[in-house]
Amino acid sequence: MQILEAFLHRLTPSDSYCVNGELSFRIPTMTDLLSQAKKANKPDEGEVSVVIPTFNSARTIEACLRSMKEQDYPKVEVLMIDNCSNDGTVEIASGLGFTIHVMACNRSRARNIGASLSHGAFLLFIDSDMILAKNVIAQCARLSMDHNYDAIIIPELSRGEGYWARCDGLRKNFNLAQPFREAARFFRREAFISMGGYDESLEMGEDFDLHYRSLANRCRIGRAKASIEHDLGHESLGSILRKYAVNRRTIKRFLCKDQAFIKQYSSPIVSWYRQRDLLTRDPMHGVGFLFLTLLESVFQGSWIYAAHYSGDLLRQLSIRNTHSRNLGMNNQK
Repeated sequence: MQILEAFLHRLTPSDSYCVNGELSFRIPTMTDLLSQAKKANKPDEGEVSVVIPTFNSARTIEACLRSMKEQDYPKVEVLMIDNCSNDGTVEIASGLGFTIHVMACNRSRARNIGASLSHGAFLLFIDSDMILAKNVIAQCARLSMDHNYDAIIIPELSRGEGYWARCDGLRKNFNLAQPFREAARFFRREAFISMGGYDESLEMGEDFDLHYRSLANRCRIGRAKASIEHDLGHESLGSILRKYAVNRRTIKRFLCKDQAFIKQYSSPIVSWYRQRDLLTRDPMHGVGFLFLTLLESVFQGSWIYAAHYSGDLLRQLSIRNTHSRNLGMNNQK
């Protein structure tokens, strides 16, 4: 298995990180990584570099990587950055013919490291539990080249086993095509570098943080039709709550850092109102989904934003009712 040869001449011993689960090094800073991505690698025009962070992803990594092999776009580079997995993830990927770079780092840092090692003119960041439709990469690359987009949003659908997994999966369905409720995953290389990559202090919301910075930098953002399937597997209420507890460590930083965009654009209650037909079609899982959303707010301590969202909804209902009354008065006349 190939180690990060491009970095070895710059690394110094430290107790903080490991490579291949054996050696410890000081990992270059994000500035170093992005500088290398900008200068050391001459982008291959038309090539798409796919970065996949992994950690104990044995259950899902094979399906994810096979979807890479089935892409109908000819120029695809896959970079898998593994956080010292111990469940066979690396062995599965190696068996499928992929190169794995192993070092201890969170998901955001893994994405930045992958970008620094890449050669493509375009970057696609996915998770190890995602399966891509075979035309996703081709469609994103074509949209970006034909319309000069800096970033592309890819629709995400969720599937899972069990009641709570289906409730949790409704989140993606509610966000589909909702303004500012989806985050871009596909970027032009130069746009990604100019924005400084992913914020490595965030372990939750890092994708939306980068998306909001894209908006602030006036990047041209398109949306693909081909989709990504997110495999939630079998989720219990306990596993979902543990996920919320882990996310809580950085959610407050995300909420404070991006509160202007969150308050202006990200109103989930308004999204639920717009997508209320989904709840009426599947009320059993809809109730569970709303319950999970309430619990998530409790874990994240984000009541101030929930209050703001409620205000948005009340204003929309007020406008709707006023409009209905005006139409009634006009009809009477």
